[in-house]
Parts: sequence; C-alpha cells; structure tokens
Amino acid sequence: MKFIIMALVCGSMAVATTAPALTATNLAGFEGIEEPVLKYLIKEKQFVPDDYVNITDVGDNTVRMALRYHAGEWWDSDRDRHDTTRQRAEVKGIGPHQLTGDTFEYATTWRTSTNFYGAGNFCHVFQLKAVNGEDGPPLVTMSIKAGAADCDVQYWSGYSRGAKVVRAFHWSPGVWENVRIRIKTSNTADGSIQVSVNGDDFQGVTNVAVYRPDATGYRPKWGLYRSTRGNLPPGESYVEHKEPSARKM
Repeated sequence: MKFIIMALVCGSMAVATTAPALTATNLAGFEGIEEPVLKYLIKEKQFVPDDYVNITDVGDNTVRMALRYHAGEWWDSDRDRHDTTRQRAEVKGIGPHQLTGDTFEYATTWRTSTNFYGAGNFCHVFQLKAVNGEDGPPLVTMSIKAGAADCDVQYWSGYSRGAKVVRAFHWSPGVWENVRIRIKTSNTADGSIQVSVNGDDFQGVTNVAVYRPDATGYRPKWGLYRSTRGNLPPGESYVEHKEPSARKM
C-alpha cells in the first residue's frame, strides 16, 4: 500500500508487483516428505525396516533432516529404495511449481550439526528438480563440498554431464547461513541463476540455458541428500532449514 501511495505522489501510475513468498514453518507446509524408512546392514548386505523418524519439526519455524551413518555397521536409506550409494532425508514443494520461463526465488536460513563435514562426493542441502521430462539429475543444487568450509550453488542444464558452478561461498558447521537463489528457467540462452548469501549482492550467471530436457515444471527440495561413498561424519548428523520459502518473481 505504501508503494502505491508513493507512486501516485511522484506522478507515476506504474506499480511493480511480485507475488508474496510462500513460507513453510513446519512439515505441514510442504508438498511432500521423503523419509528414510529402511537401514542398510553392511555385513548382512541387506535392507531392513526402520521406524526412526529422521525428519522432524524442532520449533522456531525450523525443520530438521537427520541421517545416521555407522561405518562398517549400517546407515539410513534413500526413502524405501534398495540403493547402497546414497542417503536421503528431504522435504519438497512449497506452492505452485516453477514453469519454463518463470523466475522464482528460493530462500532458506540453514545450518548443519556441529559434527558435519562434506566427504568429497555429492552432498546437497537444496535441489531444484524437474517434475517431468528428464527428472533424474537435478537442475540446480546448493552443495557442501569436501571438508567443513566450502559450499557452492551449481547447475546441470540440458544434456550437460558436468556441473557448472554459479557461486561458491564459505559455511561453518553449526552456524546459520541465509541463502537466496533466484532462478529463471529457459530452454534458450536467456536464463539466469543469481545467489545472495547472508544479505549480500546477488551474484551468478546470466544469459544461459537453464533447463532439464523435455521438462516443463520444476519443484524445490530442502534437506540432506548425500553419497555414502567416502568417510562420512560418524553417527547422526543433520541439516536444519528455518522458514524455507518459494516466491514467483
């Protein structure tokens, strides 16, 4: 309302509009929850049911995604899949899906447990994935790299096999980080991905194709999705997301 009044006072009738951000303050605010329901017994080489709840509301508008890894013994699964290469505890979808040509901003304030570190293979805390077409590989991720200092936003567009870095930044275990990612999807070279970290200026790539083949819709995911290859943090580790949001620009 203040913006409209100021525009009229200044003699201009042009009013810029942006859809309000849709924010999830608990698990009920998401379209879906991808809970691990199995654990893999390493010596027995088999998956067995497990009723531990990995994805929980922890108060203060925050959700926690925990994964457990006990080297030589067992680890949590990727949902109900019998896949020994990865673990997953993610939530997905807030409001309408992003369509080709749309610009959306995805935001979250997130932190890891204090024992967390990247093991050198993939470790994603945010993903934008296609809901149709080639929906296996992600389109955009925010990923923790090896060690406990480096993180980056990267993308896999079109038929590219390798990830391209949009922006790299530092993170610290147990410390809250606010990240906003603005993504314009496009099948041609007029898309963009811009990233703001802890309120700084948006930085990234412009005039690039940002799409998955044959996809027309995309959905955000927040949580913890990581490879089981490498030396993972022992025991339980987690990622928390406070007030994750999606907004059509």
